[in-house]
Amino acid sequence: MRSLVNCYRKCVLLCGKVNKICSLQLFFSISLSFALVITLLFLGSLLIIQKARGIFTTSEFFFILADLLIMIVIQLGKLMYLINVCSNTCNQAEKILQLGRKVIIEDKSPELTYELSLLVKMMKEEKVQFTAHDFFPIDYPLFISFIGATTTYWVIMVQFQLQS
Repeated sequence: MRSLVNCYRKCVLLCGKVNKICSLQLFFSISLSFALVITLLFLGSLLIIQKARGIFTTSEFFFILADLLIMIVIQLGKLMYLINVCSNTCNQAEKILQLGRKVIIEDKSPELTYELSLLVKMMKEEKVQFTAHDFFPIDYPLFISFIGATTTYWVIMVQFQLQS
């Protein structure tokens, strides 16, 4: 049991170090993806406006639009993969915590119960969490916020373009 506690502690410390070392890179990567998706959506909107004015031929229009959409899907895929990996790691740590609680309830051995209670206490104190340089956690609500903010900025940019 002690080896399990030590293994979990080392895993938590490793996740903390990875988060500390890579959090600024994660922040810039997410910010860059955000700016790139907004820019690509805006360029796609301009492309549609220019097509309506007859500047592009149909084949040029579809090739450029397809290229823009592919780049948007790639950026969203990268972000989704990052969020999925971080969330799965946190979920596995939570499953270990729940399993430890379940064994404490079902087990009758005082020594094992004591060591498991220490593990559960340590797990409550040392949570596994990934953040983007402590600005926001990297989890599934981040993706929803990303989509919402991107849509908002895109609509604002298109409105300004249509006014000019």
